[in-house]
Amino acid sequence: MKFELVISIAASLVCNAAGVTASSKLFSGATIIAWDESEPEPRILRDGYLLVEDDRIAKVTTSKPSRLPRNTELIDATGQIISPGFIDTHRHGWQTAFKTLGSNTTLAQYFGRYGEFAAAPHFNAEDVYWGQLAGLLEALNAGVTTSLDHAHHTWSNETAYAGLNASVESGARVFWAYTFHDVPALNYTVNDQIPNFIEIAESGLLQHSNVQLGIAYDSFGPNPPGVAKQVANLAREFNVSVVTTHSLAGPFGVSNLPEDVHSFDLLNTSIPVVFSHGSFLTATGAILLRQTNQYLSITPESEMHYGHTHPHSYYIQDQAALGVDTHFTYSTDILTQARIWLQSVRYFFFDKAFSLATRAGGLALRRSELGVIREGAKADLIVWNAAESPSLLGWTDPIAAIMLHASIGDILHVMVNGDFVKRDGKLAIAHYSTIRRRFLDSARRIKSVYRDFNYPNLDAVLSLLIVLVQRAGSRRRETKQLLSLPPSPPCTNIIAGHLPTVLKAAKGHRQHLLFQKWAEEYGEVFFVQLGTIQEYFINSDQAVRAIFDKAAAQTSERPRWIVSNEQICNRLNLLLLSSSEKAWKSQRKATTFGLTNLNLADAGLPFLHFETLKFLNDIGQNPNKGADPQSLWSSIGRYTYSTFSSQIFGLDVPEDNSPVIDYIFETGLAQILGMLPGYYLVDTFNILDKLPLFLKPWEREAKARHKRDYEWCCDKLKKVKSQIDAGEAPPHMTFIRRVIEDPNHLGLDSLEDASYLGMMLIIGASDTVSFGVPLLLQAVILTRGQSRISTWSFLEAMLTFPDVCNKARKVIDSAVGDRVPVFEDLERVPYIRQVMKESWRWRPPVALGHPHTTTRDIMYKNYRIPKGARIHLNAWAIHRDPTRYPDPENFIPERFEADTRSSQESAASPDVSKRDHFVFGAGRRICPGYHVADRSFAVSVMRILWAFDISLKPGTKLPLDPQSFPGDMPGNPGLELPVVLTVRSPERLATIQKEFEAAIQSREKMEPLAG
Repeated sequence: MKFELVISIAASLVCNAAGVTASSKLFSGATIIAWDESEPEPRILRDGYLLVEDDRIAKVTTSKPSRLPRNTELIDATGQIISPGFIDTHRHGWQTAFKTLGSNTTLAQYFGRYGEFAAAPHFNAEDVYWGQLAGLLEALNAGVTTSLDHAHHTWSNETAYAGLNASVESGARVFWAYTFHDVPALNYTVNDQIPNFIEIAESGLLQHSNVQLGIAYDSFGPNPPGVAKQVANLAREFNVSVVTTHSLAGPFGVSNLPEDVHSFDLLNTSIPVVFSHGSFLTATGAILLRQTNQYLSITPESEMHYGHTHPHSYYIQDQAALGVDTHFTYSTDILTQARIWLQSVRYFFFDKAFSLATRAGGLALRRSELGVIREGAKADLIVWNAAESPSLLGWTDPIAAIMLHASIGDILHVMVNGDFVKRDGKLAIAHYSTIRRRFLDSARRIKSVYRDFNYPNLDAVLSLLIVLVQRAGSRRRETKQLLSLPPSPPCTNIIAGHLPTVLKAAKGHRQHLLFQKWAEEYGEVFFVQLGTIQEYFINSDQAVRAIFDKAAAQTSERPRWIVSNEQICNRLNLLLLSSSEKAWKSQRKATTFGLTNLNLADAGLPFLHFETLKFLNDIGQNPNKGADPQSLWSSIGRYTYSTFSSQIFGLDVPEDNSPVIDYIFETGLAQILGMLPGYYLVDTFNILDKLPLFLKPWEREAKARHKRDYEWCCDKLKKVKSQIDAGEAPPHMTFIRRVIEDPNHLGLDSLEDASYLGMMLIIGASDTVSFGVPLLLQAVILTRGQSRISTWSFLEAMLTFPDVCNKARKVIDSAVGDRVPVFEDLERVPYIRQVMKESWRWRPPVALGHPHTTTRDIMYKNYRIPKGARIHLNAWAIHRDPTRYPDPENFIPERFEADTRSSQESAASPDVSKRDHFVFGAGRRICPGYHVADRSFAVSVMRILWAFDISLKPGTKLPLDPQSFPGDMPGNPGLELPVVLTVRSPERLATIQKEFEAAIQSREKMEPLAG
């Protein structure tokens, strides 16, 4: 029987107060937190525009869209903050009538008074309807645009329909999880529920609504009843939107652990499974969640209030979202839950809490278009009154403003599916006074019933708590000894371990081949002993996903590099800092917002186009440069330095032999080499750091280098400030100028530190970093320097595989004809993108990865990587895996023929098997400079193919032996690469000269970056 009472009145009660609204809306002037699915960090747009068309975000930009749909509503959001709507992944919406009754309730008291079994005899369908509707409207008012409702009000057909109708009619986005359970008080069983569920699933009631049907079930284990299999089969048969379960264990009789659910073969389906709480998650359970990409719902206030233990599962906090749970007992908003979670695990940063409150909820539900602001995402938004709220006065960082200072009273507008549900600080609900009155009538009746209820015996409560603590402690002790270490190659040197073997391979430039061989012998994870240090190598895509991506919160720190970090850089280098350090966070954000985001990467194209055009002209005018590898390497280096220094300081590098190139090379090389395993013995045997200074020549040299570098940086800062004061600075906005003119220096501690960061970014353009350092060091960028070594490896590939070279050149000629290619041509020549991807796969700029360290034990399959271990992403071995890349030694761009994604889009793929390569690293420290890298490499490849014949040095024959021209970093070609570039024709040279002369005339004047 369907719910037929006269309360299914959504059409007349719950609708937009303004009636028919414009299908398109343009917000202007706001600070937009564009936290999309492909970025590990949010993209902050200041003075941005956000266009909503129907139910989707159509445009997110810093310039007003040139074309708008007719009748677009214009909304001035100047000074406001626009964020994604919050996502609540665990809620019981119907319980609103209990508000303030359970303020000091223990978990045992909750079950005895307010849980579904205790409440079922006292709630009729009307009570459920009004409680569910009021609860969801309360959530909308607090900016919760999506709720996963564990709908355990399904103790009759009528109450099931009541809660479902209220969910549909609320206007919220609801994943309504029909709860299967036996209700003894009403003699209502799961077998009675199954026909009710099927009727709902087949009714079409949810079509054209914001509600999707899911299943909730709390009897998966440890001893599931026979009907549990039927519930699991229903989930698969109707392909429900989500399955959710209370994962408790401990003293509660049922566990619903991942191991339990896995026995029903639900974790490996396309259906997301959300485990609420997870306070007793085991190591085995955590591994299952990692392997199947399933999430926890952490409910911080609930877990503290009811004593489940603290709001966490310490195994897997990074693979979790947030929930409210019993909103009648405490806060109904996700903002509060995020704050409580953040302060209980304060080694995380506030933007991690923001991620859990937004984007992570969408990931938990496998709905990547939820909880984010990006083009194509659902238009579920919050507009914060940041311009007028006293609480937000003086804010700079929009995420910190929301997470640490705002209240739900600061929410100005809320939008779901492109429609306002709250506007100008008030719910945009017609007849809300009627809803309020009907709910209060129901609540008064419920509270009168509950007034004389007795609480459960306190002794029973204390007994439960004692058992809870005992079992939690024993479980943690047991799981710590559960798994063994990964395998390791045999070793007979007790003191040095594998260090002599590794150093011998490194001396012959073959360490990448050694670690590839070990990966083939020992599998996905192995470790080597280098003196006192264990280095773990991760050798498969699935292991990378589990260890670097999913366990990013525990695998993103840095080892202790005594020389490079503490002495050469005095702990001021973003490349070497641990991700938990304030300086790392502030420098990374400053770089993203001041240099490397998508908009700024596009803004840098004119500099890239000019400098590469100058490179073409230089080689054309002086053919000897193209015939000498050393000169050619220097010419490529000059344009990489100059492109980037123009954007950082507004100073260029006009000559190949500029002393600044050698200076940057020297400083960068010293830092990079100091990070290689075994390069400085003091990093292997830390006790050497205790020696007196006169016995430590490495420290004396390192500190002198730092003093020199810091003075160099301050000199550049002084030069730029003098230009600005004299009105002589270039008109374009440089990184340093942004820092100087920003009242808060983009969050950096001082202008001097900003200038030092500028030098580190230019080091990112040098040969050393171009050999791959930033790729796995979470460097600020993957810069033009990466393009330098990538370009060099591309030339090696074109020499080795001339058929590929000829095909690529024909593609370019067909697309652009007689004009010089530009980055925008890349979309017209997909084969060039394939060549780029294959170049990065074939010769990854960083072959072995630079080490992260673990802050907790990491479990992967049957292995345990211990806390404090160093871990490397072995890109060379993964890229040579024939099961992933057939015929890996050959250069075959066509293997990426179906892959049209950008580097950013590929790196963000939730299916790691579909990632193109691992050049950019993985996890929290994944390189944020994909936009810059794509542009730099694409322009280099297209222009070289268009302008030059690429040929072997006279006397050289194919096949080439890479060991005859090894580079300083593993697997990459060195300066002995036998390459010659020759301009293809006089007509090409004339075109280059003509375009270069025009570019000089239109280019702003710059002073050189002095050495």
